[in-house]
Amino acid sequence: MEVCAYYEETREGRRCFSLQEHLARTAYIAYSLFRRRIEVDSGPLGRLNRLFEARGQRPATMILVLAALLHDVGKASSIYGPREGESRATYPMHEHVSSHLVGLKVLDSYSSDRGSMECSRGLRLVAAVIARHHSAMQCRHPDELDGHECWWGRRRLQEAVAGITRERVLEALPGRVRGIVEDLGLVRGGSQEDLDKTLRMTISMTTSRGILQSLGRSLGSWVLPSVQALTGALIVSDILVAWRERCDGGECGEPDKAYARSWLSELDAAPHLDSAMSRPVEDLLDPVVEVLDEWRVVCGA
Repeated sequence: MEVCAYYEETREGRRCFSLQEHLARTAYIAYSLFRRRIEVDSGPLGRLNRLFEARGQRPATMILVLAALLHDVGKASSIYGPREGESRATYPMHEHVSSHLVGLKVLDSYSSDRGSMECSRGLRLVAAVIARHHSAMQCRHPDELDGHECWWGRRRLQEAVAGITRERVLEALPGRVRGIVEDLGLVRGGSQEDLDKTLRMTISMTTSRGILQSLGRSLGSWVLPSVQALTGALIVSDILVAWRERCDGGECGEPDKAYARSWLSELDAAPHLDSAMSRPVEDLLDPVVEVLDEWRVVCGA
């Protein structure tokens, strides 16, 4: 059964928007709109771009594109889906399921001493960006979720993680990238062994405090502003792709939200979105595969 990024009820019945297609398009748009804007030499992102300096890689682009590719993969959990009487699907805490899958790889690297420190640091930043792309909603920011008042959010997250499997994650990913993502150790089911502990640890590593206390000691105070900047780029890419997907096949006009109209104009995003919708999804993945190959070099996959 196809995994939906979201769905809507129409007169013709329920319309499922493919999660595979949404992930591929969001990664493509993030790369197309923001690569030149984030591969800078100054400011926080300039410092970030020296993270893998010895390997000649492009950390800001690597982090953003991998985060975009995986940002909604948590929607593959079996607990999500249509409910009786609902006109739209809801996926509460799905971003933290996605982040948790990346975080598990980071925990493995720390505990087994496998992989480079650069790989662990980079993936930890990917997890932090993913965890923040719905942070404006109540109890969805990792800082809030880590607090006592959001116990219901952690309970819902635990249920969602328990419903994720390696097979469901693979089904959610575009076919062309499945093998590479699996080589990186990012395709797996939610950790059922000591689930409470691993969830607490992966949530904690994505909080502002966790980022600054761990990565800030070695990398500097610029780390959190970099995470915030890349999260903004992911949010913009996600919203514009979802808008364009919903209006495909009809007259698009402009987005309803003023901020989305502003992004569409300022980023000259329309031709890139047209390309994302008109080209076969697998063809959109050329730059994404190139970025994933850079992750393989850094992570020794």
